[in-house]
Amino acid sequence: MRLSSYLVAATAFLVGSAYAGLEDVKSTTTLTNKNFDSAIAGKNSLVAFYAPWCSHCKNLAGTWERLGNTFADEESILIGQLDADNAENKPAAARFGVKGFPTIKFFPADGSAPLDYNGPRSEEAFIEYINKAAGTNRLPGGLLNSMAGRLPTLDQIVSSYLTTTTGARDAIVAQAKALAAEVQGGKLDKTAASYYVKVMEKLENSSDWAVKELARLQKMTSKKGSMAGKQLEDLQIRQNILQAFTAAKGAASSVASEASASIGSAASQASASAGSAASKVSASAGSAASQASSAAAQATASAGSAAAQVSASAGSAASQASASIESAASAASASASSVSKSASSLAESATARVKAEL
Repeated sequence: MRLSSYLVAATAFLVGSAYAGLEDVKSTTTLTNKNFDSAIAGKNSLVAFYAPWCSHCKNLAGTWERLGNTFADEESILIGQLDADNAENKPAAARFGVKGFPTIKFFPADGSAPLDYNGPRSEEAFIEYINKAAGTNRLPGGLLNSMAGRLPTLDQIVSSYLTTTTGARDAIVAQAKALAAEVQGGKLDKTAASYYVKVMEKLENSSDWAVKELARLQKMTSKKGSMAGKQLEDLQIRQNILQAFTAAKGAASSVASEASASIGSAASQASASAGSAASKVSASAGSAASQASSAAAQATASAGSAAAQVSASAGSAASQASASIESAASAASASASSVSKSASSLAESATARVKAEL
């Protein structure tokens, strides 16, 4: 364990000792007050302003060397350093407000104002910064990452192409060709754009061509020891574009499966809801029929009771009327008898008076 630590420390010392400072870096561009403007013109440039006596600048040398190697094949990128402590270079340093060492600035290719770099000074951090600022896709060591060659506008076309019926794809291929012809950028972007179109044309004849071709290229890449850097880059770019097609196809299949599952679930829920509703309707209808039958029975009973009451009332009224008639008849008979007696008595009295007068 201790021996391992010693080896690591010794290796670090040797690597650091290989450079006296940034002036010894060979993979980057040495800038001066005279060549500064012409060297960075039209390029995305990361420049370190340093002083040979600065310990922080010396520590940066190894990282700067690796950074230069990483972007060696990028024509649009410049990694450079300027000895700002040199009297001849001080005007350039003063022009960009350099006051400490190292000062690192990014100069955009369009000639706009330089940007101060204030991030970490690791190789990975510098690469990430340049990739984002300049649109490159490099990994430490110079290999391309998984986004190299991918063009957002054509990625969108891929999605439309794979979700469109075969008969309607001709129009999309024509659109892809038009976009590919309009691509602005270096040779890499134009080559990538053409490959998008090629894949679409191949898929017209074989729907699984992209999957098979990707597997073939991956097998070739595994033997990269026998290939030159440019060949490896070309393989990586083609694989990245093919993965855009396979990923889009997988996403489309996933969406279709989810839609099918959603439709099935909705149908099941609808069927269950319909069954439940039918059961509720049937139960409600049975309950209503039962209630109606009960109401009819109650109505019949009420009608019978009312009829009985009416009949009883009628009988009672008839009896009362008969009794009243009999009572009135008796009273009338008694009155008539009394009147008859009175008349008879008057007649007898009148007869007696007449006889007396005679």
